[in-house]
Amino acid sequence: MNYLLVPIAISILLFIQGCNQKNIDFKLQEEVKVIEVELIEKRLEQFLNDKYKADINRVILSEKDYDTEYIHTETKTTVFVKYKDNMSFCNKRGCSGEMFEYKANTIKQIDSFMLIETQIYLFHDFNKYGFSQVIIPTSYQNEDGEYEIVYNIFEPFSDIENETIYPNTKQYKLIQKKLNDRKKSIKLFAEME
Repeated sequence: MNYLLVPIAISILLFIQGCNQKNIDFKLQEEVKVIEVELIEKRLEQFLNDKYKADINRVILSEKDYDTEYIHTETKTTVFVKYKDNMSFCNKRGCSGEMFEYKANTIKQIDSFMLIETQIYLFHDFNKYGFSQVIIPTSYQNEDGEYEIVYNIFEPFSDIENETIYPNTKQYKLIQKKLNDRKKSIKLFAEME
């Protein structure tokens, strides 16, 4: 009878040890992500300072001049930058933003966006980037002098030209429906409003 208890006890000990190992591995993965984000932030700050030093004649500080959002995939990280409270990148209608790719310890610019008043939306897609379209709602003044929201659509990973969708069109209503469907869209910078 005691012979039957020995294999059971060994199995329980191995199971507990395996669970502890999984917890350690999970903690290590979290630490790697934190370290990776810190590295991306340093590379991004250096990239932006090198890019804009001649234009604005000063250093850009990340916590002061822009906010970031990250989309991680297995092979790369997409970084969205939204500038804030800076005369060089903002006016009364909004601030500009940029999209970068971080891969193999380097930063590369993918696209730039003008006059972001609110958040940025990404449409989900099952591809290697995790999303296919970037939607930026902005306002414009129509012929009657009234301000309306238009959707600027960017497809950074395709050859399709950027497009602006105006109200009172069928496509406009489809975009609104997708934006309200959390299974189809991700909202970036929402908590910063």
